[in-house]
Amino acid sequence: MTSDGEVVRLLVGDSSYYIYFTGDLIRLEGDFDGVNYISRSQGRFFLSRRSLASTWEATPVYIVDDSGRVDGWIEISGPCSNILVDPHSRIWVGYSDSGSLAIPEPGSPLSGFESSDIGYDFPGVACWKDSGVVSWRMKDCDTYSDKFLHCHAMGFHKDQIIALIDQGNSMVLIDMNGEPSDIETPILAPLGIAAQEEEFAFLGRYELSKRRGHRDREVFIFEMNGNSVDFKDVQPLKIHDSNIPGTPREVISFESSIFMHFGDRDDLYVMRLE
Repeated sequence: MTSDGEVVRLLVGDSSYYIYFTGDLIRLEGDFDGVNYISRSQGRFFLSRRSLASTWEATPVYIVDDSGRVDGWIEISGPCSNILVDPHSRIWVGYSDSGSLAIPEPGSPLSGFESSDIGYDFPGVACWKDSGVVSWRMKDCDTYSDKFLHCHAMGFHKDQIIALIDQGNSMVLIDMNGEPSDIETPILAPLGIAAQEEEFAFLGRYELSKRRGHRDREVFIFEMNGNSVDFKDVQPLKIHDSNIPGTPREVISFESSIFMHFGDRDDLYVMRLE
């Protein structure tokens, strides 16, 4: 997704990478092996890698112009389980409980640190500028400063970042100034989040009951009520082929929509909260 909600796709063919955007096919110059995430902000494409692998290493972010040429690149702490690029070209990253390289102090880049020097962490969410320096860390907020943080999913809503973290099954709304507000929910480990006015739809949840496991073909809808949410409805995930196996993969949340596939990246499914 682009930062204003348009679909942009990364294609691979004949050992080359291509960007498909607004009907144009752009051939990329260079090697982008392992890249599986793309967004666009302020007239530039951002390419990176989402991964749940427990390898504590730097993750590259390539900044590409409209001709397909790499205009610049930075390194951020990895691995990154969720990535979103906002309208100001800031890179918001969600981290999993597999851990990551520790996040440098705000105003500092990752470059110049060796893994053995910087160690590893469970930071939940951090924001990086396109210059490569850290601009915000969840663990600097008093509520989360001493917590073991894991981010399940991220999305946009009303110029805010939505981060779904495991601390209290919280939905954290982060405004463009980095001010967070915390809302506890009954949803454990959702795969995605859609928002429309005061309604929020969570894709899937993990059950700790006798039927232990993910209910990943259901959508749980709640309505905002102050600093909490009230249950409204649960609906089956509507897909055009109900017999397709597997679980939603490479889920991307944006405003009132959740994008996913079930193993075939050319077969894109979209859930919309209306």
